[in-house]
Amino acid sequence: MNPLIKIPSYRINYTLMKKWLIILLMSVGVFSYGFSQEVEKPQQQQQQQADGGKIRAYQIAWLTSKLNLKPEEAERFWPVFNQYQEEVRKARVEGKNLTEVEKEQKILDIRKKYFEEFSKVLNRERADRVFKADNEFRDMIRKEIQERRQMNQERRAGLKQ
Repeated sequence: MNPLIKIPSYRINYTLMKKWLIILLMSVGVFSYGFSQEVEKPQQQQQQQADGGKIRAYQIAWLTSKLNLKPEEAERFWPVFNQYQEEVRKARVEGKNLTEVEKEQKILDIRKKYFEEFSKVLNRERADRVFKADNEFRDMIRKEIQERRQMNQERRAGLKQ
């Protein structure tokens, strides 16, 4: 060894170090458990939003394919369709206080209004197909959700046995 370099010698108390390490690890465990409880709900919301984004992307692909939209048509179609969906969603939310017939009439009025709007962007035949394709898509999503719920129930029942 080089005599010019002096290495200080420290006396390490391993027992004291172990105690501090245990206290540190326990503190980290307690804090992480506490934070995980608070973060759980936002993570579920983020998952739902992500799923909604996936469904939205699938819907765009579905309708684009069913309606054979060209890029310039799609550019004009999607803002109108988004407005249509927003109005229908509002009608359904507000329709919770209405009778079923009144709610359906409100939605029918919206569909008539947007049929004319869609006819300006697409021809009348394709404007009619918008509603058919949208209904097919919603039915397909409903069926998929029901199948997944059924599979989850069967899986849970299998785990309980």
